[in-house]
Amino acid sequence: TKEGRLFRLISDMSRKFITILGELAAWVDYPEEDLPEISEDNLRESLKNALAGLDKIIADHDSGMILKNGVDTVIAGKPNVGKSTLMNMLLGYDRSIVTNVAGTTRDVIEESAKLGELILKLSDTAGIHETDDEVERIGVEIAKKKLKNAMLVIEVFDISRKLDEEDLELLEYVKKLGKKVIIVLNKSDLENVVERSQLEKYSDYVIEISAKLDEGREELQKATEKLLGIGGYDADSTIFANERQIACAERARKYLAMALESLDMGETLDAVTVMIDNGANALLELTGEKATEAVVDEVFSKFCVGK
Repeated sequence: TKEGRLFRLISDMSRKFITILGELAAWVDYPEEDLPEISEDNLRESLKNALAGLDKIIADHDSGMILKNGVDTVIAGKPNVGKSTLMNMLLGYDRSIVTNVAGTTRDVIEESAKLGELILKLSDTAGIHETDDEVERIGVEIAKKKLKNAMLVIEVFDISRKLDEEDLELLEYVKKLGKKVIIVLNKSDLENVVERSQLEKYSDYVIEISAKLDEGREELQKATEKLLGIGGYDADSTIFANERQIACAERARKYLAMALESLDMGETLDAVTVMIDNGANALLELTGEKATEAVVDEVFSKFCVGK
């Protein structure tokens, strides 16, 4: 079962911690024995390996949760750049009202669209701009709130219109929020007057599409999968059963990273050991063991000491 697989992965991970701790403990606790001195390079290598393993477990969990729960996504951009048309292209039917009057999306429209294996929970919002119109102002506030809560923002620009103040305001606003961003240059069937270099500092993913002609869906899918880190996701991967479990793994990861940092800063092995010990205990919470006992067993089984 997946639970069994997760338990095995965590146990293997814990063994790595215990092996490192066993070597450190034997060396520290039995100075009179003729044990080989601990090489910092080997220790660093062991810690890096353990960290990479933990990173993979956590990343797989995150990818699994994204695939399971969907991605809160906001389609943002000023009026008449084709946000509603893009939304309809993703949904496969006319859900947003598309007219030639700029700014017809006053409310926030929400739908779920499938993009490859991903489910995008889409919100199509009014543009972000200063306005005296009370109704529009409320729309802008709702849009800002949606952007703050989103995991992914698809920023849409009209390829045939030069970027203006309002476009830059959106780019800067979303950048400050630190969101994952895909920039879509829409209306690729028209002449391109937008400089990509202006946009590339806001996202590594700038793609051209024509929502009206239904072109560019595949590019959008690839960019989204890559940005969210689920391109090579293994469907059999582990998902932690609850928040406590993922919190334990993340705590272990934090301590391991601190151990590496301490080592690089030239701290004593004692200080490094404390960090690794904390990390091991965080992980062992998931398997019900205690690091101290496991380390003692490790020391006696591996080294001829204390006899």
